[in-house]
Amino acid sequence: MVGDWIKNLCRGIEISDQNFEPYRKRRAEYLRHYQHAVGDDAANVLPLNIVAWTVNVLLPHLMYRHVIEAMIEARDPWKQPEADWLSQRWGNLSRQIHLAPTLQDLIVDAMFGPSIAKTGLSAVQRWDSDGGILHDPGQAYCDAIDFDDYILDPRAKRREQASFEGNRFWVSRQAALDSGMYDNGKIEELAVITRNKYWGGVDEQ
Repeated sequence: MVGDWIKNLCRGIEISDQNFEPYRKRRAEYLRHYQHAVGDDAANVLPLNIVAWTVNVLLPHLMYRHVIEAMIEARDPWKQPEADWLSQRWGNLSRQIHLAPTLQDLIVDAMFGPSIAKTGLSAVQRWDSDGGILHDPGQAYCDAIDFDDYILDPRAKRREQASFEGNRFWVSRQAALDSGMYDNGKIEELAVITRNKYWGGVDEQ
């Protein structure tokens, strides 16, 4: 039955969150040290913040270019013009989908825990938390997935064995109401919730 499958999936998501809970808390603690060292609370930081020092030293070397350009060469010299055209189009796409900032976010994530990226061609239109469009249908994308939003089949010992994998993504209440994809009555009943319980930010969702 479809209802049983949905219940099992919801239960699997709950167990996945429970399994990741200790790692998310530890990651959040390290991120707080880094945030305080580079944010408004920098005056209250210990003189030697090893976490912030490590990230600030390594990041410029790992992400030393803010512009990513492709260099595609054809084995057949007669096809090089097409290769040059493809290189230019790839460079335009990388800027359009903000690939360089995404890679920088992924590098920082990797210093504190799992670094998770989601790539592909967007099948449907998606919105960000402010209701703005992130991806148009058919558009290539590369998104950094926050570990707090990551979901993995809790029965799998290895990621390759998982029967499902995914992530939570956020849309504004108005965007969900306007989409026509959901029960508007249920949406109106939803309370404002905290998007990230470790950081304390609140979205109107």
